[in-house]
Amino acid sequence: MVVADRGTAEERAWLRREGNRSHKTVRSDSPVAYNAFDPQLQMWVAACVYKGFEDLYSMLYGPPSPELLRELYPCGARFGTTLQVPEHVWPPDRDAFEDYWNESLGKIQTDEVTRPFLRGVADLAHLPAPIPQILGPLHRLITVGFLPEPFRDELGYDWTRRQQTAFNLLLEVLVALNRLPKPIREFPFNLCHWDFRRRMRNRTNLRLNPGPTKRQDPRPAPASVPTPGSSRGHLGVVPAGPDFGPEARCGSPQRAVHCGTADRRQGQPAPGTSTRTR
Repeated sequence: MVVADRGTAEERAWLRREGNRSHKTVRSDSPVAYNAFDPQLQMWVAACVYKGFEDLYSMLYGPPSPELLRELYPCGARFGTTLQVPEHVWPPDRDAFEDYWNESLGKIQTDEVTRPFLRGVADLAHLPAPIPQILGPLHRLITVGFLPEPFRDELGYDWTRRQQTAFNLLLEVLVALNRLPKPIREFPFNLCHWDFRRRMRNRTNLRLNPGPTKRQDPRPAPASVPTPGSSRGHLGVVPAGPDFGPEARCGSPQRAVHCGTADRRQGQPAPGTSTRTR
């Protein structure tokens, strides 16, 4: 996401080649047919990432104005076209994207295999102890807090008033952190971009997903169905870059968040800012 956002055309092309090298090993015939090169599945992932940007902005500053959405929406296509999504597959405008999103929401489903798998991701159960015990509750609060209600219901999560209060406090912390100097608020994503450029300069294999030539995990690949949490991009706040999308005042979804913070410091309302607390 960092390279798709702030990378140059050359960097995105190199990342696409490295991604292809890794994706060609990610496939399965059973129990769920899956191929990492499937452009429709990649389109869903890209849509989730872009929608996550919009949701984050809305929660921090209120719904973005229609003018801001028109400026920022074309930038979201990069999250797909940096992979295997053809440019014409990305919905042509924000209204078409809304239709695609709502139609896709009606297709989400989990079962006795995918549901515990995804809940385990939210709990950080795949990481060694004591990380799940220490960070799992906070990570689950963040993940479930950003999920739309259909995702929560499908995964069997309850959402109480106490949890909403804790989540609102977390959003206030994010607003405060966004007032820090740019190098600090963009960490660790600026570090990731620096490391990517170092590897590209040295022609170092990114090793995005080394593994067996054929997926043997009995669990279905999470991307085989629309999945919440990390696939929506909510947990990754990608910094902006000058090469992202049109030459707009904010320039990218994440720059829009930064612009909102700057406007607040200058006593001006952020674009589309609402005084409502969400």
